[in-house]
Formats: sequence, structure tokens, C-alpha cells
Amino acid sequence: MKLARIVIHRFELLSLDGELARFEMEVSAGGYVRSVAHELGALAGCGAHLATLRRTEAGVFSLAQAIGSTS
Repeated sequence: MKLARIVIHRFELLSLDGELARFEMEVSAGGYVRSVAHELGALAGCGAHLATLRRTEAGVFSLAQAIGSTS
């Protein structure tokens, strides 16, 4: 497995309801949100995974620019 150094530019916990957490984050290129969730669960000693994922930006493109966007 090849390790990559990433930068989390922003991490905001939006809600915490029992075992479910909602958050938003901005991560550098090469960053995988699923891996970040896994690492956070490992650090907490309880494990974690993503139930849903919504990418709102990729490079210079935003969700607002997507065809059929309701944002």
C-alpha cells in the first residue's frame, strides 16, 4: 500500500446523533474521505465508515456548475 500525505484544509462537525456523525471537509488532492473516516474511527477506538458521500467540489468545478444542479 502506498501512503500519501494529504492536508485537511477544513473539517466541520455538523451533527452528532448517537452513532451517526455528519461533517463537511475540504481536503487536498489525493485525499480520500473514506480513508479519513476510517482513520478517525481507529483513533476513537470504535471504527467508522461512510454511509453517504457527496462531493461538492473537484478542482475548479463545483456542484453548482453541474448540469441539472438544484444547488
